[in-house]
Amino acid sequence: MKKAFLISLILVLILVYGCTDSKSDLNGLWVSAYQIQTEPNRAISDSKKFLRIDGDSLFFRTTGEPKMAFTPLNIKTIFKRTSEGIENEDEYFSKIYIHEISNDSVVVSYETENSTKEVFKKQNQPQSKIRWNPENKSYEFEGNNGLVNIKFLENGLYVDCLPGKNDVSVGHWHTIEEKNNLFIVLDNINVIALAVDSLKNDKVFLSIHDKAKFDYTLAEQSLEMPQNLLGDWILVGSDYHNGFNPPPLPNGFEWPTIEYLIINNDSVVITKNGSTSSKKWILGGRNDLIIFPNETAKKNTISNDTLTPRERRVRRNILKIDSLSDTELILLAEYEFQAWNGFERKLKFRRGKTKADKAHGK
Repeated sequence: MKKAFLISLILVLILVYGCTDSKSDLNGLWVSAYQIQTEPNRAISDSKKFLRIDGDSLFFRTTGEPKMAFTPLNIKTIFKRTSEGIENEDEYFSKIYIHEISNDSVVVSYETENSTKEVFKKQNQPQSKIRWNPENKSYEFEGNNGLVNIKFLENGLYVDCLPGKNDVSVGHWHTIEEKNNLFIVLDNINVIALAVDSLKNDKVFLSIHDKAKFDYTLAEQSLEMPQNLLGDWILVGSDYHNGFNPPPLPNGFEWPTIEYLIINNDSVVITKNGSTSSKKWILGGRNDLIIFPNETAKKNTISNDTLTPRERRVRRNILKIDSLSDTELILLAEYEFQAWNGFERKLKFRRGKTKADKAHGK
């Protein structure tokens, strides 16, 4: 009799718990991994989404798609669980349809039950907040059997390049915090949000979910000024690189090029077509990129790729050190993605007179 009573009591407790805790399987932070297109010719969003459930509170935010003029969302609302999914009072989505749910993933749709489905993966919750700011730092990105050197600029841009190659890319970066979780968002061809899992010494361990989980490592690099780079340089030769040949100009006109360089620790004085300007510069790549982070876009910049005008302007003005000695500097200049030629021009400089030489009249 006593045993039967205990069994009945346990069953009642299970039923009560199941009714009062119907949302507990959704508690935690979920990050969008990939989408399943269920309607033909239906566009798939490039924005990454973050869904956090805490009791009956729902927090939903997105990275947005800045290049497509889609601004980020940041929603906080109260919801109730139904047999179909989640109902709430927010005007962006009054209903989220839940198709499948497991310990580590949930499949949802937004507009209708048959609209494009999105798979979210559950994110582990760190015990303490991860604090990391890559601003003005250089890293070697390792993953997928490849290496990329990345320079994070303080203006929200980043420049990466493949070691040993002349492939250069420019994109936007920012970080997102969700309680103790930290993500770095990279916006170049696509928008990706990498989870910052842990930090150890000079390494940052990252991961991202697609149909599978991928792990990456950022190893911080200490870039030293290349020996012999600073000083005065005079242009002695220029030719087009990688077989690129621009259209001919009328007689008496030439394509503009750098005629004279004065390279200081934090600025470069450039003389081009008789006009002189001073620009802030920083070192990138593997000590072989001269980056001008403050380049601004011209009003009439024509879009010929996926970059914003400012990203395109910064990339166009990057200089790559091809070779360097005490008396000679060879730079690759005018990066142009449109023609798939990379750097279009090779510039050869010889060492100008040093201040000591000028002082002694040499």
